[in-house]
Amino acid sequence: KPIVHVTISDCRSERRIFNQAFSGTEWGYPVKIVALKTPAAPSRETIRGVSVERISITNPDGGPRKFLEFNFRASKFLMKTPASLIHAHDLWVLPAAALAAQIKRLPLVYDAHEFYRGLRIFQEKPISGWLWRQTESLLIRRVNALIAVNAHHQRLYRNLYPNVPSLVLLNVPHYLGNTAVLPYTSRPPVIIYQGLFRPGRGLEHIIPAFSRLPHGELWFVGTGELEEYLKSQAKEFGIENRVTFWGFQPYDRILSLTQQARAGLVLFQGDHINYRYASPNKFFEYVQAGTPVIATDIPTFRQFFTQFQVGDLVNENGLTDHLAQLMQKYITDPHYGEHKHQQCLQARKVWNWEEESSKLKQLYRWLLSGKNAPDS
Repeated sequence: KPIVHVTISDCRSERRIFNQAFSGTEWGYPVKIVALKTPAAPSRETIRGVSVERISITNPDGGPRKFLEFNFRASKFLMKTPASLIHAHDLWVLPAAALAAQIKRLPLVYDAHEFYRGLRIFQEKPISGWLWRQTESLLIRRVNALIAVNAHHQRLYRNLYPNVPSLVLLNVPHYLGNTAVLPYTSRPPVIIYQGLFRPGRGLEHIIPAFSRLPHGELWFVGTGELEEYLKSQAKEFGIENRVTFWGFQPYDRILSLTQQARAGLVLFQGDHINYRYASPNKFFEYVQAGTPVIATDIPTFRQFFTQFQVGDLVNENGLTDHLAQLMQKYITDPHYGEHKHQQCLQARKVWNWEEESSKLKQLYRWLLSGKNAPDS
């Protein structure tokens, strides 16, 4: 019987879920992913031995009806689907996953991609926030193991649910092994930002800071609600000819672009708890490409920098000024980043899915043998 992953996304770009699913097949388990049907995704497909089935609902774009209908349909689907273990990704699918696991007496893994009590949307919509908090508190007793994305999130969840075994799985990419990356001193004078263009990620500081540099290029890879704002900002500061918007790119292309840059930007601002304790996959993707990271001085990044000096931390106070100074160093002096580049090459041997996945393998082994999950 398969390990069944459940997500309310269409799962096309969920590298965390696919990493786990593909590893499951490598360990000899059949694996199925239950996801949301969207116009861009087929109802059924098989990807590298993983069966993906997507559930259609009448309102896939958002709102309470989306969550209610998906959980209703997903619970019915899970009840008739053979499974050995249910792996629920995010709070949004926990109702369906917990119901099916309870009735079918299956182990349940709750993979908390965020600390949901700290979501900004719950501050803006307190009733929804209260309902989801009550849902998590009620259903957590059915969870056999909780997975957090970093040690800070794990601590927050342990404080809430001290009796639930937990472990950390970082959002790390696969190890590139001996794959050559572009030698650092041969790289063009490029600073790169990759990820979503959303508020709270320091985006409004990047172009004003970069405009103070007399030369060099700034690359944005991704999409999001702030894209037009950034383009108008580049024109306002008169540097549109030095700023490139690459749009959405597949992972291989992102890696190719990233390894051409002198530094990558991860500027989460710690004004609310999920950003203060963020550990995005982009941080580790920069490192895997051998590209030093300029990151805001938040607790998670600070902790990573105690392991490897893979770049520079920048203070949020006076962010534009500090950012401009660091960009200038990386752009004008390739030797400044060479040591940090070498630290990236060491760190990527540790911060990779091949190392991280061993914890998930042990967890599955324990749960599928009928034992209680170890806390780590």
